Amino acid sequence: MGFSVYRAVLHTSGKTREDILRQSAPSNLSDAEIADIIACYEAWDGIEVILTQSFSGSGWSLCCWTLEHKGRAKEAIYLMEQDSLFGTYINMREDFDRDWDAGEYCSDAMMHFNDNEVEILEKFSADSDQLPDL
Repeated sequence: MGFSVYRAVLHTSGKTREDILRQSAPSNLSDAEIADIIACYEAWDGIEVILTQSFSGSGWSLCCWTLEHKGRAKEAIYLMEQDSLFGTYINMREDFDRDWDAGEYCSDAMMHFNDNEVEILEKFSADSDQLPDL
């Protein structure tokens, strides 16, 4: 049994403080943390990506992004790395850039997106030779 990958565009802009609190557990985030999360969603908006259906049963898991959007993805990921609980490059931009540019950056987290944040453009069978060029 194979699985499929999907070429998609992310639509993640327009999140509000209430949206973030509703989807976050625990919801004791500071205003600064909420602002950082909103900035991260804004940074992902409009990026063309490759996704799989989430193994958790709902939503989508990020596999990679197109080369055209590599710079924007890098910025979105740096913003993710500012998370006070899970970030590993908090206020360490030079270290992040060095590791990213050297191909040594590896996230400890998997990015997930909700169904309403994803516009599917194309479906590919993972065992196909028709996978998209990135």
